[in-house]
Amino acid sequence: MIFPRSAGVWAHVACLAVVLCLGASLRLNDLSKGWIDSSDTLREGGEAFHRFHPDEATLIDAALEFEHPLDPPITVYGAVPLYLLRLALWGSGQQGMESLDELGAPSRERDLFILARSLAAIASWLAVGLAYFTGRLLCTREAGLLAALFTATAPIAVQQAHSYTVDSIFTTLTTAAILSLIISHRGKSLLPWILSGVLIGLSAATRLVGLALIVPAFLAQMTGATGSVTERLRKALNGRLALVSTGTSLSTWAFLKSRYRTSAVWAGT
Repeated sequence: MIFPRSAGVWAHVACLAVVLCLGASLRLNDLSKGWIDSSDTLREGGEAFHRFHPDEATLIDAALEFEHPLDPPITVYGAVPLYLLRLALWGSGQQGMESLDELGAPSRERDLFILARSLAAIASWLAVGLAYFTGRLLCTREAGLLAALFTATAPIAVQQAHSYTVDSIFTTLTTAAILSLIISHRGKSLLPWILSGVLIGLSAATRLVGLALIVPAFLAQMTGATGSVTERLRKALNGRLALVSTGTSLSTWAFLKSRYRTSAVWAGT
């Protein structure tokens, strides 16, 4: 016999599974956009691949130009997307290419873009689960389910998941950082604070604006402290907040140091 409470739990799990499957379906559909085979062209054998998003082509081309793991190519964004794609290229065996112009066959370019877009789609899909846990932690499991549904079906999120740009990765990292800060504020363990710092640093190493997450980290520590305002400020500026700053500094330094150094050389300083 299934008790009403158990039935409600199973119904909730089923709804969450449907939302997650919906989010995955919307994001993984048609990752080969831009591909035109011979049956779609006027001239015989005219295979082609069109790059629709300039930022996507820039990031993929930069990932191919990697010559040293501590000296990623310079782009207008951080280096985390470059490291992710480079790791995926290594895992899939697609190595030995230094630029998109060297691919030659349009089918090879298509396969490369599908691999990169798959990373963006997976990152965007992970944000759906993170939205669920954030909503559930702040309110109720129904609120978490609603947050997951909105995230899964958000048109801009689905659109961004179909191109390998920094948007999906940045959204996932910042959402994970906020969730970690909430857990840190409610618990007594130092580990979530360290994790928050690392996630904030990785967010900043994707987009520098991610450093703005230090503000809610500071406020979270302030609201958890007791005593006068001066005493709370003192507590917020040491202890666990120091761990957040350390994690932020280390993870940001690891991905941005070489880029700033290379930029300085190019600038003649």
